[in-house]
Amino acid sequence: MTDTDASKQVLLAQTLVDLADTLVAEFDVVELLIRLADRCVETLQVDAAGIMLAAPDRGLKVIASSSEAMRLLEVFEVQSDEGPCLDCYRTGEPVVNQNLAGIDDRWPLFSPKALDAGFHSAHALPMRLRGSVIGALISSTSPKANCLLQILRLRRPLLMSPPSAFSSTARRLKANS
Repeated sequence: MTDTDASKQVLLAQTLVDLADTLVAEFDVVELLIRLADRCVETLQVDAAGIMLAAPDRGLKVIASSSEAMRLLEVFEVQSDEGPCLDCYRTGEPVVNQNLAGIDDRWPLFSPKALDAGFHSAHALPMRLRGSVIGALISSTSPKANCLLQILRLRRPLLMSPPSAFSSTARRLKANS
């Protein structure tokens, strides 16, 4: 194991401890999810990350982003009704390492917008609660980033996240809608 791998594991462990520490009666859900998006950027070495969760109408709602560029791209994805998060949410399957320059036919509106924002590949992982997909985590990278291995390593922890973390978040979102 290299020093970089060890420091990533320490950061991931610290992130899980930080997330567990927020699971108290009055934690700020949005702050928690922004922290998760920021830590995904650090840990996975992606350029940006964002989180969308299911709204009561079964559509996705932008909840947290690591950057303004990612937030705007997520909003555009929801408004245009196409993109990696929506595909991931609808199918329950990961979208991994999609080269945005080569798939205009898959996401004809989303891909050019992402490319204009400086993102060249996209990844989305389903967020599950008791077997149901309740949202998706998206990350995007520039051409220099190569994060396929880290994305695939993250897939299992996200699928095994403590149900209380996402169920309380889903309840609060539903109450605020």
